[in-house]
Amino acid sequence: MSSQIVILGYHRSGTSALSQNCQAAGLFLGDTLLGAKPSNPFGHFEDKDFFQVNEAILSTNLARWDMSHDLAPVIRPEIRQAAMELVSRRNAQHELWGFKDPRTCILLDFWHSLLPDPKYLVCLRHYTTCVDSVVRRHVLDIYSRQQLGLDQSVAQYPLDYNGVCANWCVYMANLLAFLETRDADRMVVRIDKMPKEISIIAEMNDAFGVDLDPIPLSKTFRSEVFQGKEIDDLPLDPAVKETADKLWARLDTHISLQ
Repeated sequence: MSSQIVILGYHRSGTSALSQNCQAAGLFLGDTLLGAKPSNPFGHFEDKDFFQVNEAILSTNLARWDMSHDLAPVIRPEIRQAAMELVSRRNAQHELWGFKDPRTCILLDFWHSLLPDPKYLVCLRHYTTCVDSVVRRHVLDIYSRQQLGLDQSVAQYPLDYNGVCANWCVYMANLLAFLETRDADRMVVRIDKMPKEISIIAEMNDAFGVDLDPIPLSKTFRSEVFQGKEIDDLPLDPAVKETADKLWARLDTHISLQ
């Protein structure tokens, strides 16, 4: 039976860096991956096929990746069928494969119902650095598009730290509910705090019973482009910050490697 490694985490939490490390270790992540952007120069390592399914689900539920409300998605039959066929093709082609898309955090129950032998590799980063990075990424991407003359009509993105933090809370509340129902077949890491000479892949081999090349994180990880320090002075509403702090405290108890 084929096994699947699902790489989970919020946007800008280190999932691209972790996916790059997994791919270098021999994990198949897709034939066509989303390309690089100025804000992510080494690539996103997201399979376009899975990305498109997730986007279709959000779109048909009148939702976006950056929503700040809970989602109980209605899955249209044609989307479910497309996802089932995608999983079936991957299983037929590979004994071990994986995929990464942060949107999967809010669609976990759906994907879990389709995968025959899923393992979950969760990448965490403190919410203040994620929120700050998402805001800065959006501004950088819009500025780059305007500089290239690709979109002259885009208004400057508002520095809505509260909205992004609320979005982080939606993703992480859903992920936390999932983690608290599973003890086996999952590993939670905090990539910004661990020594770069460590091999996450070796730990994953032991945890999941797989056989990838146990390369160190340092083989692909570029610490100079990754902010690891928590940010104390983000302009957050106290109620939003309190919710995020409580979620982070609970998530922290699940970290197995940092």
